[in-house]
Amino acid sequence: MNLLPDEDISLLFNSLVVLPKDRLSVETETTSTTTHLGAAEPKKREQPNDSIQSQEDSDEVLSDIVAQESKAEYNAVQPFVIVTSQNLKDSYMAADSAFRKILAALNVPNAANHLSADLSILKETDNYTCVWCIGLDIKTEKEILGLDHSNLLVSPDILSLNTTEEKKAMYMPLKAFVSANMDLIVKL
Repeated sequence: MNLLPDEDISLLFNSLVVLPKDRLSVETETTSTTTHLGAAEPKKREQPNDSIQSQEDSDEVLSDIVAQESKAEYNAVQPFVIVTSQNLKDSYMAADSAFRKILAALNVPNAANHLSADLSILKETDNYTCVWCIGLDIKTEKEILGLDHSNLLVSPDILSLNTTEEKKAMYMPLKAFVSANMDLIVKL
């Protein structure tokens, strides 16, 4: 039987039910097979009464654990999100926008599908592995930076950049950010 780490079980299953045959204990029944002229006979070692009582006690504990796990909320972690304001989202989603050209240059054009104008996402940044914020007001940017997300990039509005220096200052951190998170972005 392969064991999963406890933190992986909640990702795979809403609840966990441990059957008696799947339980590990020191007094586990052992089965051996003896072959006599092609016939197999299983032999079992019997467990003492004390171990039966301890199994019943552990059944009660396991049922309590299963009940608690089934009540726990499950929050799916999303790999990537781009957050901006609604008016910028409309401009960025245009077919010939600078935003789409930048994503194409970075070889991640599918990232445009994860552009969101829902600022309530920022309250739940822990649900996202990678967060890129573009063109938000200074107050919102300060709130975002105060969240101390481990994988966050805050960029100015791409359409408002005029000089080559401004564009390079925005593009270089973006390129490094995308390179560091390429495995997440290409899975989108």
